[in-house]
Amino acid sequence: MTTERHPTVLLVEDDIVAAECYKNYLEKEPINLIPVNTGKAALLHLQQAIPAAILLDLGLPDMDGIEIIKYVKQHRLSCAIIVITAEHSIDVVVKTMRYGIFNFLEKPVQTDQLITTLRQALSNKNSYPVDFKQFIPPPEKIQQYHQFIGASPPMQEIYQIIEKIAKCDVTVFITGETGTGKELCADAIHQQSLRRDKPYIVFDCATISHDLMESQLFGHVKSAFTGADKARKGTALSANGGTLFLDEIGEMDLELQKKLLRFVE
Repeated sequence: MTTERHPTVLLVEDDIVAAECYKNYLEKEPINLIPVNTGKAALLHLQQAIPAAILLDLGLPDMDGIEIIKYVKQHRLSCAIIVITAEHSIDVVVKTMRYGIFNFLEKPVQTDQLITTLRQALSNKNSYPVDFKQFIPPPEKIQQYHQFIGASPPMQEIYQIIEKIAKCDVTVFITGETGTGKELCADAIHQQSLRRDKPYIVFDCATISHDLMESQLFGHVKSAFTGADKARKGTALSANGGTLFLDEIGEMDLELQKKLLRFVE
């Protein structure tokens, strides 16, 4: 008689509530889930056995979760790393991607999002962390990238950042002076992402009056205000599943920025 062996998944999460949620999300998955709540416990497990995948929170009580990513990379352990964190900084995304993680999920994580990502990681036969640089031609060969034209070292770095960010389902904040190509960058991220076949909508915050901006962005029901003779679907809903680029977001009213922040979170 033989017993079917399920892949082992190491869950590294110090938040007890979050850990229980993930365990409940994954209880029907054919995996052997091993939860630990410190970086030290995670490293000890990795020294004894190699899991098929790691669900890793970066904010651990005893160490930075990136140290675990470094350990996996340095020892060339064949396991996919999925980072789950409340840190929304683009710097964190880029930093972890440079170490070749499988994917990056923002808290709070939805059930189907976690299950789908983990299934993809486990079905990847070459689950050793991916070095995204291998998919990017040497800098001297890139003369044009989407609508960008340029082969200078700073432009090559921008191309590589776009490649890495596009593979993550995260909110991206693009900064730069007028005319530096922020919209081109947003378009390139969309075209490189899994959302490329979904809507890409540009919302120019500088050209819409403050009185109409909330209605344009979030929509309204019939008779919501004077002149609203019919319901209107907002731009945010129209971009659902795709990409919404908010151009000149600094021109947006502060109260509306607060509402937008709640919407994004």
